[in-house]
Parts: sequence; C-alpha cells; structure tokens
Amino acid sequence: GPEAELVALFLDQFRDENADGPHKYALFYEPLVPTGFPDVVIAEYQEKVFLSWTDTRKKLTVLDLKILNHLYFIGGASSGKIIEQLAISKLNLYEAIEHLLDAKLITRKNKKWQPLPINQTYGLRGLQTVEAKVGNWDSVLKQAFLNKCFASESYVMLSIVKPSEKNIQRANSQGIGVFALTTDRRHIRKYANAQRNLLPKSYVSWLFNEWLGRKLLFGL
Repeated sequence: GPEAELVALFLDQFRDENADGPHKYALFYEPLVPTGFPDVVIAEYQEKVFLSWTDTRKKLTVLDLKILNHLYFIGGASSGKIIEQLAISKLNLYEAIEHLLDAKLITRKNKKWQPLPINQTYGLRGLQTVEAKVGNWDSVLKQAFLNKCFASESYVMLSIVKPSEKNIQRANSQGIGVFALTTDRRHIRKYANAQRNLLPKSYVSWLFNEWLGRKLLFGL
C-alpha cells in the first residue's frame, strides 16, 4: 500500500546517501518492541564494541537487560536494593547476575553490582525511529512519541508535500522530527529535526544493541 511505498522510497534513498559514508548502519524493518511495530529503526553503530563479546552474550534474557539498564540508571546497587527496586525474586536476580558476570557486563565493588563503562558494552551511537503514515496525523504522532522511550531520535514520515508549519511545530513540541515528500514526490526531505537523546534510554535500547551484536557475531 501507500505507506509501504513511502517506506521503500525512504530506505532506498537512505542506502544511496550513506553507501559510501564513514558510519555503519543497520536497518530494522517493523521490529516487535513493547510499544508496537515501528516502521523503520536505523541503528548507527561502532563495530569494535561488539568484537569483545563472549559467547555468553547471546544468551542474555530480557530480565538480564532490564537489570543491566537499571544498574546504569542508578549507578550500581546491592542485591537487596535491586530486589526491592525491581520487585523480583532472589532466584531471578542471582540467575541474572550470573549471566551478566559471564558476559562481562558488570563487576562487584564496595558490596554493589556495578556496570562496566557504557562505551565498552553498548555499541549503538544512534537509534532513529521513523513512523510512516498516509493519513491520521494523531495516530502517527502518538506512535512516534512512544518510540522516544528507547530511541535517540523519533521521526514521523508523511505522504504529503511540505507539512504545514502548525503540524511541524506540533511534532517539534514533543521532540519529534518530520519527514515528508519533496515537491516532485520522488524523494524524502527532512522538514524538522528531532530532539536527540543519549542512549541507552531503556532496556528496549539494549534489545537493539543485542539483536545487532548477535547478528554481526553469531549470525542469529
């Protein structure tokens, strides 16, 4: 349909513009995440970070990643604090701690579990989501806003030529950027930049990191 054609046009243009560039990208098409199925997710990454992975890294579970992200968020915690703050059982915590230690993602210091420096464990440098819509401006804005919980940048992409200034401002007030068609309707143009946030923003940001690493190193 029209939305699929819009996404295809965007992806073709993105590949052409970045084929010979200095950065590495991975494209995710409609990945399943807790907020739904973003149409496109573009991950910019540094390959060298993934090269230090051990085989145990591919065995990490969602709970492991939730605990890891929590440790980064609070800067480390004791086992008791993690159990209290995340409302998990001792057994689940100890299993997760074992997984994270085996994967060389955390260490023990001053009676607390501490995450390793983020630049050693997280290979993504950008995570841009793009939600395409032919109509229903409210719906696409809502989904783009939800995507901000894990993305560094969130965009809407519209099948129109030059969105109104009112709609651009409406998107920007929520930190969302805007793509739309050029006058000849043959290309995609960025009409407004999205607010850029640091990664990882949540455990879902880690999911993309792990999916990419498993693909690069283990072919999974």
